[in-house]
Amino acid sequence: MIDIHTHILPNVDDGADSLEEAYEMALMALRSGVKALVATPHSNHGIGIPEYEKQRQKQAFLELKQILFQEQVPLKLYRGMEIWASVDITEKIKSGNLLTLNQTPYILIECAFDEEPWWIEAIMEEVQSIGLIPILAHPERYFCVQDDPNILYEWRKKGIQTQMNKGSILGRFGREIERTAEILLKDRLFTCIASDAHHAYIRTTDMKEVQYYVQRHYSFREQDRLFRENPLSIVQGIPIMS
Repeated sequence: MIDIHTHILPNVDDGADSLEEAYEMALMALRSGVKALVATPHSNHGIGIPEYEKQRQKQAFLELKQILFQEQVPLKLYRGMEIWASVDITEKIKSGNLLTLNQTPYILIECAFDEEPWWIEAIMEEVQSIGLIPILAHPERYFCVQDDPNILYEWRKKGIQTQMNKGSILGRFGREIERTAEILLKDRLFTCIASDAHHAYIRTTDMKEVQYYVQRHYSFREQDRLFRENPLSIVQGIPIMS
């Protein structure tokens, strides 16, 4: 498995609180079958969480990568960001302050849960206009998608990719989000599933349970598409075929 959405970097956002916790999260991911993950700290929030602080994030990334190397932990680690949608997002991307996933055209974007669907679509199209491929983080948590899951079908037709949180389908965020995730998963409207992990004790990097869920309810082909094939295309920067 490849996990494209994690808050594993220590002391940069509301994720890992220390290098020790980040290391434990890495081991947890590996034990659950994850071979590679993308570190995606929150960026561009402006409230409570630093705007981007690329140097601080880069240093945390290098420290974690170094300890994984020293301890011979065979987990690949890539850089990225979970970027908060804003009207000036394309300008900030062009300035180099906001990172794509592993320096590919794929970029992970989060919107406010109560955002209007037309605004979300407009932001995604702006990002596409500068040659990037937006991945909408956990759309099952957005109120407009819960009200009308068909919205996601229209967005997917426009080339917007989508990432489901593992906790959504497992009921960790409430029944309404679980119900929406079930509908979208059944209709194959997710590009991939990721952990959106924040800690080693809650919202973890362990992907076993959600993998078992998909194994029980869907085909091996669908499991491979969601956990390996599409995430691999994302980190390699190649077109997603399914």
